[in-house]
Amino acid sequence: MQTFPTTWLSSLVTELKTPAWKRSLIVWLALNILLTGMGVVAWKLHSPIRPDDPYNLWGSTPIDDGLAGALEGVWLRWDALHYYHIAQEGYTTEVVSAFFPLYPLLGRAVGGLLGGDELAGLLVVSRLATLLALVVLYKLAAEKFGDEVATFAVLFAALYPMGVYWFAPYPLSLALLLSMLSLRWAMQKRWLPAALAGLAAGLTHGTTIPLTLGLFTAWLLQVRKQPRAWLLLPAVGTPPLGMLLFFAYRIGIGLPPINELLATIWLRVMQPPWMIVADFQRFILYYLGHVDGWINLALFLFGVGMIVVCIRRLEPPLWVYHLSLVVYICSTTNYTTPFGSYGRYLMMAFPAFITLPLVARGKGARLAALVVGLFSMLFLTVVYLEWGWLA
Repeated sequence: MQTFPTTWLSSLVTELKTPAWKRSLIVWLALNILLTGMGVVAWKLHSPIRPDDPYNLWGSTPIDDGLAGALEGVWLRWDALHYYHIAQEGYTTEVVSAFFPLYPLLGRAVGGLLGGDELAGLLVVSRLATLLALVVLYKLAAEKFGDEVATFAVLFAALYPMGVYWFAPYPLSLALLLSMLSLRWAMQKRWLPAALAGLAAGLTHGTTIPLTLGLFTAWLLQVRKQPRAWLLLPAVGTPPLGMLLFFAYRIGIGLPPINELLATIWLRVMQPPWMIVADFQRFILYYLGHVDGWINLALFLFGVGMIVVCIRRLEPPLWVYHLSLVVYICSTTNYTTPFGSYGRYLMMAFPAFITLPLVARGKGARLAALVVGLFSMLFLTVVYLEWGWLA
């Protein structure tokens, strides 16, 4: 008779032999090696690398020397500085209080296991979350469309033009993983883990707000067949609950409202979604000469264009999630940068990654999409490593 540890280990070994794990692991390892190598080369050729405006260092001390500089410090750019600060010192300044807590807390915990190296902890968390997210994405796609579509879904997600953020000290891979797990478990009627993952997602990043509508759709479909399932409704509210817990903590320690902070420092405000028209106007009038604007616009139009495909080919909880994400993105804007950060926020649009192989059906179309994704990602990785602006 097998003991519990033996049975668990046997199940783990079997799971690791599945196509979801084997194919995702190959893609993940290849990109880890490639991007890490690019970081080392950038460090070797150009260190010390600094932003054009020293203000963007936010008073931090760059990590330039030795192996730590080559493998870790070269990834410490833009918002990563704030997550690193939180992992090291907590919410000790108003500026860092705009960033959600779960990712830096996990980075701090993992960093403690690595000898107190919080930056290494952040990198490990984001990269392991990327691997797990690719595995979950593969399973979601394979359950509906089979292994071939799932393989390309993983490739398209991994080679997303803004994919440098999968491997940088940013929380997007963790937020994506938790959102996919929550929705997948809800669709499988496993509401306790779905609620816990939703709560964790709400503590990770603001773009998890659309997850609530995806969960509500899954609940609504279930309650139509099982009326007593209305008791599960509180599970739907766990993502905003996570956010509200963070906001309550901020208020409790005397920090200013987060909307004021975002508007003052990052010039980012909420707006009615139809006001996205104003972004197009500002882009045409003032921003045509900025490459980052064109990149974000192209990725935004990609997200919008995939709405119809998602509605036609995916289960309601998934396409409602995607539609809600696009509407949410339209509901936030930057005073000075039209479509600012839209491309990064759309990293959460996993239903688009699932359905993109259905749009690019032929080998030539899929190869072209992969080549464009790869070279765009490599270019933007160089921009990121050199302290370039990706908006």
